[in-house]
Amino acid sequence: AGEPGVWEVRTTARPNVLVADDRALGVATGRRLRDGEWAWQDERLRYRPAGGTPPGQRVWRAARGGGIVIEGQSHVVVEDVDCRVGGGACVSIRGGGNNVVRRLTARWYWRGVDLAGGTAGNVVEDCLVEGNQEGIYLRGGAAGNTVRRCRAIGNGNAPAWVRADRAGIAIGETGVNRGNVVEDCEVAGNGGRDSDAGLIAYRAPGTVFRRNHVHDNYGSGIFVTIGSDDSLVEGNRVERNGMAAVRAGRTNITGLSVRRSRGVTVRGNRVLDNHVSADSPWAGKDLGPRGGLEVRGLPSDDMTGISLIDNEVAGTVGGPDVYVVPGIRAPDLRIVPARPAP
Repeated sequence: AGEPGVWEVRTTARPNVLVADDRALGVATGRRLRDGEWAWQDERLRYRPAGGTPPGQRVWRAARGGGIVIEGQSHVVVEDVDCRVGGGACVSIRGGGNNVVRRLTARWYWRGVDLAGGTAGNVVEDCLVEGNQEGIYLRGGAAGNTVRRCRAIGNGNAPAWVRADRAGIAIGETGVNRGNVVEDCEVAGNGGRDSDAGLIAYRAPGTVFRRNHVHDNYGSGIFVTIGSDDSLVEGNRVERNGMAAVRAGRTNITGLSVRRSRGVTVRGNRVLDNHVSADSPWAGKDLGPRGGLEVRGLPSDDMTGISLIDNEVAGTVGGPDVYVVPGIRAPDLRIVPARPAP
């Protein structure tokens, strides 16, 4: 490229992400490239390797298309697939149902697994989704699907991923997404500036989050929010989330939060050592702290039937361990502290 240590290739498409030796590289912020950075301008992709030279490295850029698309089909099994670097989803299921995605590895896609368009009864199990913009997304009327024993690691934090709804595993976006289950998963290291919680249910009534380990995510750990009525959050470990976001000055950060929903049961969770921060751009003037475990809403929201039972909450940094917003419509809120160990 005429610049020592910089390599160049002609390409008409600006990459979303550039990967070298299984490492997503940074986008240059200045005119000169530092080690491990790339820049695209005038149909030229310029790259300075972090170590070695490109002939000794595998350098990938995302294509525009996705991976496997299952549309309007049922009882399809996708098993033992490894897909890397793409512009869509590694596996996208739309319509139909009762499909199985098993032992998938998805890295550096827009979405690792995308269930949308009214699809129902699918199983996603024993998968690794890592380094994508969003790990696993259930949306658009997805119902009765199960995600289990999956690992959603480091999604949404590459420099190219800037959409606000990045998460490790998310239920929501469009439609009413009813009766989905996420259990026995690890959700760790996900998110970046303005991203969602590591594990989130949004407009997702009847969601079950059970026995997941949600830890060390950039921002909040678990959200059950806006119309996720009659959901169950049980036996999860929610640990050490939010440190990076709080240090960067981000707001609205909490450990485990129930928001603007009714009939939610939060039982037997360990919510430990999470970093929290107050204020929220979505509410305009949202006074009060954030808690390690919290119940939050507006005075107009119906938040009846909420129970917090036998949760161990401790070590919250920046706010109280447990916080309930004053003035919300939760007259029968039930709080049963965890019993101390004998």
